[in-house]
Amino acid sequence: MKIALAKAIKARDKIDLSTREGQEQYKKITSEINKYNTTLKKAEAQGNSFSRNVGNYTNGIRDAIPAVNGFNLALLANPFVAIGAALAGLTTQVFGFAKTFDTSMSKVQAVTGATTSEMNDLEESAIKLGEASKFTATEVANLQVELGKLGFTTKEIEESTEAILDLATATDSDLARAAEVTASVLNQFNLTTEETNRVVDVMSASFSSSALDIEKFATGLAIVGPAGNIVGASLEGVTAILAKTADNGIDASTSATALRNIFIDLADKGLSWEDAMEQINNSQNKISTANELFGKRGVVVANVIARNSEEIRELDIAFQNAAGSAKEMADIVSNNLQGDLDRLSSSWEGLIARLSRGGGKAFRYVVVTLQFG
Repeated sequence: MKIALAKAIKARDKIDLSTREGQEQYKKITSEINKYNTTLKKAEAQGNSFSRNVGNYTNGIRDAIPAVNGFNLALLANPFVAIGAALAGLTTQVFGFAKTFDTSMSKVQAVTGATTSEMNDLEESAIKLGEASKFTATEVANLQVELGKLGFTTKEIEESTEAILDLATATDSDLARAAEVTASVLNQFNLTTEETNRVVDVMSASFSSSALDIEKFATGLAIVGPAGNIVGASLEGVTAILAKTADNGIDASTSATALRNIFIDLADKGLSWEDAMEQINNSQNKISTANELFGKRGVVVANVIARNSEEIRELDIAFQNAAGSAKEMADIVSNNLQGDLDRLSSSWEGLIARLSRGGGKAFRYVVVTLQFG
């Protein structure tokens, strides 16, 4: 807007005031300049507060205001130039989105070795999921790249992508990190990607009902997950224990290490989990009993677990019945103005992605023609 105002002032200064027509034109332009000056001051005064409330999208809106106002001034002077400039800007944006999405999908194919048919399915999935979530089609494509790097097949990528999007939305996590943690848990408990929803639901439910978060969870499962799976402990059961120890202020690494050793010691002694916890709870000297069973390094965590056995059992049951938690939480988190703006932006890029998908060859033809003639 400032540039447009400067041009308007410069044009006004060149007006011939010796004629009546010039004087009228001078007054008219001066009135318009005053209006835009008032608008500019209000926008600058409100800009910072508005940006904090709405986030990155307000930057685009704020930037659009000067563009629109500048367009109005230019339209008065030369409508054809103004319209042409607007179309040029839109074309640049379309080409930019199309280029970014196309590049990401090329990376997907390079990482996964997908066939043409598989790529068509992955592209459609990226666009469709992008249109329906806070993440853009390009961001979904980048998630597909990350899953491919983690060894997922194209089928496994399609089976797990939507669930990971829900997890990232529900927990406000980075997409790549959400993918990495989810893949690790699947591997630790020898689960297939068909159970990705189960994994993200347990994670979402535990994060919303305890002191666990994605980093504490990832740290704990990396240590105790494989041992838990070997002795037959479930994802839900292990997560319930980590959740309750976290609630008691024990850091994830300490509790997970102790729990791993407890699993190993129980298997070595031929004791069941229930028998060990009962022995500690019924003992007159719980510290001594826990020390005899699990050694000094397991004493504190074993006592915390034994003391909270009932709460852990209830959490275990709750996590077993957590189906749909990630999706439900994602919907709640997105049910606001920011979520509406996110989906609007994603839908716009999704439309461009669909257009570029159908006319990708045409876009590339234009570029090659401009490059080589």
